[in-house]
Amino acid sequence: MPKRERGILGFVKPSTPILFSAQGETWPSDDSDDDYGTSIKVKPKKKTRKKRTNRYSKTCKEISPDRQATDNAWQSAVPPEILFKIFKHVTDTEGALPFLCRVSAVCILWHRVASDEHLWCNVDLSYGWIKKQASWLLWLSEHRLQQVRILNLSGWKISDLKVESALKVIVENCKQLESIGLSRCKVPPTTLQLLTSCDNLKGIDLSHVEKYQNALKQLLEVKGKNLEDIRLAGCLCNLSKIIIYLMAYCPNLVLVDISNPSYGWANIDIDKFQASCPRLKVFRAANTALTATGNHIESQWCGFAELEEFTIPSYKINDNGQFLFRFLRGSRKLRLLDIRDCVFNLESLLFLSCLTIEYLYLSRCSITDTTLEQIIASWASSLIDMDISWNPVGEEGLHSCLLTLAQDATQLQILNLAGTTANPHGVRSVIGGCGKLQSLNLTSCRCMPRGVKRQFDGKKQLKELRRSLNAQQDS
Repeated sequence: MPKRERGILGFVKPSTPILFSAQGETWPSDDSDDDYGTSIKVKPKKKTRKKRTNRYSKTCKEISPDRQATDNAWQSAVPPEILFKIFKHVTDTEGALPFLCRVSAVCILWHRVASDEHLWCNVDLSYGWIKKQASWLLWLSEHRLQQVRILNLSGWKISDLKVESALKVIVENCKQLESIGLSRCKVPPTTLQLLTSCDNLKGIDLSHVEKYQNALKQLLEVKGKNLEDIRLAGCLCNLSKIIIYLMAYCPNLVLVDISNPSYGWANIDIDKFQASCPRLKVFRAANTALTATGNHIESQWCGFAELEEFTIPSYKINDNGQFLFRFLRGSRKLRLLDIRDCVFNLESLLFLSCLTIEYLYLSRCSITDTTLEQIIASWASSLIDMDISWNPVGEEGLHSCLLTLAQDATQLQILNLAGTTANPHGVRSVIGGCGKLQSLNLTSCRCMPRGVKRQFDGKKQLKELRRSLNAQQDS
């Protein structure tokens, strides 16, 4: 082994030069003799950024033949029929995406089972699990969506010719399609004309879509008898005419949503509406000023006998509850009543005392102590979710209401008391008496001690709240 040369200070020179440089260049010493000869430049390495890929999109395409199967217990112990039933249970409750994309990447067996078109019945393409491109939509329509029943395309640019042509392929190939969501899409009139060829179409969501009045009228004329679910929130059209179209062409309507229209008001003939759509179960009209028209003849009352949900938050027309009375008369199956931030006289609710209300929302209604006591006395035994937040009810009146809930509200699970005069004694009674209580909101309750003015979720937090209130009482 050859001996290494020694440097100026007597140290053995390294086999490769060691450079002391701030910017990659060597700096010569003051001495004339350089230990390493000429200077050497070192270029810094460039950092390469990895290309981002959509992992969920990759799993939806066919796996390459070079992929080898993974030996695991699932492949040998669980037959495909059992896997299909497991996957079917999940997709029926949560939808096909992103579940099927994830499980298809586990192994070849799972991929084969997840590719079954009968699992792709409820597909939501609005959240970006699949790229919003026409090529992907076309591929899905040919390989996965033959049996789709519910398809959500919210946020897609339907005005793009490629996307519209892909949607045309879906309409032609997917004969089982029952509901389609086009919320916040740029929907040309030709798209609504395509939907007229869907034989089983029962629901359509056109929320926050640009003007489509004439195209919607043509669609309702053709498919109105089959439509059961129509969502038109954020409508930019004349809402009064839209309601007339619904009454004229949709006799089997079950759900209608006309919340947050651009113009904010509409006329509605309640008697004619009840006669035209007797199967209506859900009516939603948040931030909508509806004016009741038509003849008010008691002998012709029929009501919505099947109505289960009535939602009109921020109804600002003070008609002493006449609209509420005319709309809900005869609705003996009503379960959800949402009249938050309404200005009409709430004493008109007392005519509904014979009903079994389970979900009651009365926030910001300026309700009086006596009326609130009568309402709670009528529905305490059936209430599951109640919101009386931000109401100017006196401390004594609210305390009496809380005692009634503690005694009779055996089914109560959610109670919102934010911004009220709830006191510690009433809260302790509710926690102790309502055995199924899961959530209690005490935000900004000025009569409550510090440290508890917040929302409590779960049995554990509620027990700690009750223990804290008992400790403060003892002290």
